[in-house]
Amino acid sequence: MDDDTSVDVDSLGSPDLGKRVEANAAVQRHLQPAALIPLLRMPHSWREEWHIESTPDTFAKNITNALNEFSASPKANGFVYRVDRIQKTSVGVRIRVLIFTKIRWMDVANLTIRNTSTDAQDSSDCTVIYRSSGLFPLTFFAAPLINLIFAWTPFSHNELPKKKTLPEIREAVGMPITVNSRKYTW
Repeated sequence: MDDDTSVDVDSLGSPDLGKRVEANAAVQRHLQPAALIPLLRMPHSWREEWHIESTPDTFAKNITNALNEFSASPKANGFVYRVDRIQKTSVGVRIRVLIFTKIRWMDVANLTIRNTSTDAQDSSDCTVIYRSSGLFPLTFFAAPLINLIFAWTPFSHNELPKKKTLPEIREAVGMPITVNSRKYTW
């Protein structure tokens, strides 16, 4: 990949979500209706700062296979983690991960990874912005449209990124990752 290029990631190896969920996800991953209104998105927006003992490129190479394997394992408990996009920039890598819950709500984790390597050690700093994408699960007919209509409705994700999904992503990747900070975000 050259600088400032992006690649849509093939989801081969990831569990099948069904045609309706796949179709709705293709639209909702771009709209993200629940993130449209700044003051109302806070209850379902989460931010973490990570320190990774790896270069951004190495992390990007490992995350797709690691999450596909994890999603297919019993440890995922019905959740599906799918790397949707990897974009190389002049300072690092941006990765978009789609997280589908058991009943197929879709959350989006945007990872921005900056290279902080020295001659002695490979390392990176990562900012994770995690948002629920809509009030209704993608199993509903026309879920993106319904979620767009109800974008003004505040709701909580019950600390899902803090207690389940982001820890599972860190575990699946299998690299030393330190969480430096975590908080709700706008």
